[in-house]
Amino acid sequence: CQELAQLMGGKIEARSIPGEGSAFTFKVAMPTVAHDKQTPAERENGGAMFKGKVLVVEDDRISMLVIKQQLTKHGCEVQVAQNGEEALQLLSAEKFELVFMDCKIPDIDGYEITLRVRKEKHINKDTPIVALTADAFPETRKKCLDVGMNDYISKPISIKCLISTLSSFISRA
Repeated sequence: CQELAQLMGGKIEARSIPGEGSAFTFKVAMPTVAHDKQTPAERENGGAMFKGKVLVVEDDRISMLVIKQQLTKHGCEVQVAQNGEEALQLLSAEKFELVFMDCKIPDIDGYEITLRVRKEKHINKDTPIVALTADAFPETRKKCLDVGMNDYISKPISIKCLISTLSSFISRA
């Protein structure tokens, strides 16, 4: 550690008190970065800020909270449906720019919801639907696309993948 600190033009110090523990301090001089015009949220997100209303159809509370937090962090207005009936009601009543659809949810699965939206007269008939599934098999991806989903993401979702998907389907802020 001392060699690394010295290579970076800094130093490392250690302080130890018997019976209490040790404290190590690492100091290096770092270059400053010129201020840009991005907001703190944009800098934190790599400049990827989006605008648009997104529906997340997800029955797993933890998965739903994670994706909702990430979408909100990237500027999206997010609504959530925890089952198929709720998803169909929202898709019939409100316009969304993008839908993230869990394939395996209670009552009406994501495949059936997508088929209904694509075939019936929903206001979201042409809205991009992206499958969310823990099933990463090629045949699952094919099934998602065959029922009318526009894309497929396997869980857990990386930030890079989320930003790429958002960039493909909705506008940047």
